[in-house]
Amino acid sequence: MDPVCAGAAATRRWVDGMERARTVTFEVERVADEAVTFVVRSTVETAANEWRSEGRVTVDRADGFAGEAELEVTGPGGQRFERRLTIASAP
Repeated sequence: MDPVCAGAAATRRWVDGMERARTVTFEVERVADEAVTFVVRSTVETAANEWRSEGRVTVDRADGFAGEAELEVTGPGGQRFERRLTIASAP
């Protein structure tokens, strides 16, 4: 794996099989010996609406990058909810 530095960022865009345009940006917020924290921003656009997510992902460097993500999701009409994801370690 290449070195990871705070401030490094990457954006990916694609259209999924259901014709939803997806964009995800990851930006490294903090790097420590034991963990890396990313800020994640994403959008999913359909012909009818748009969903946005933003939050933080922290992964454990010693445990195969396992970790947790906490995201705030905003949908059509201003609907908001929080989503917590568990990330399994890489194989």
